[in-house]
Amino acid sequence: MDHLWAELVGQLVRHGEPTGPVVLLADDTRFLKRGRHGNGSGYLRDAVRSTAQQTVPALGLKLVIRALRIQA
Repeated sequence: MDHLWAELVGQLVRHGEPTGPVVLLADDTRFLKRGRHGNGSGYLRDAVRSTAQQTVPALGLKLVIRALRIQA
């Protein structure tokens, strides 16, 4: 996967011809998934309902989203 990302980013930067900085953005989020077809789902910390003293679990899939910002 690292090799694939390196190749993809290289292609995008070469074709984008950036004039400014190239920034890799990343975010992780919980995707609500319930029922029998929830393959890969698990209990994750709910960032909205949890406090410093108490962790509230929530069922779902953890998705990591990556984006490349090129200023052309």
